[in-house]
Amino acid sequence: KAIEEAVARLKSERTDAQVLAREAFDVSIGGRTYTVRVLSFRESKAFRAVLDGAIKNAMRLLPRTTDTSEIHLAELIGQVMGWLAGPGLDELVELMIAYCPEMRERRDAILDAREDEVQAAALRFLEFQFPLLKAAATRAMALMGGAAATTSTGGAAR
Repeated sequence: KAIEEAVARLKSERTDAQVLAREAFDVSIGGRTYTVRVLSFRESKAFRAVLDGAIKNAMRLLPRTTDTSEIHLAELIGQVMGWLAGPGLDELVELMIAYCPEMRERRDAILDAREDEVQAAALRFLEFQFPLLKAAATRAMALMGGAAATTSTGGAAR
């Protein structure tokens, strides 16, 4: 429910143009407002180090097969969603803290804040940092709702 509310809030607060332009935004966590802005390359070094670890962890979810006919999209998305609800969310929050200098200084206060505030802020950060991810997630959800939940290359050339 908190995620649905955060997504609705995102849609009402920022236009797609603002999202794609990566304009700075304010987020409130634990009664304090933080401004998330685009950092310089030097400023984002700590973030990139944490991002590297998070990507490696996320890649472990992908099947170890070269036969794409064996990949079940619904199962894969289920694994990803489960990861995002647990360790992935923790990693996303750590990414947000690593990215925002103000948040790094107040890490403990952020981690002690209400869960719904932290989740909402993390989702806003995710959209800010990876603006095309929303489009990819929307496409993945559309695919999940489609008739074929299994990808297949069999017969494509016939």
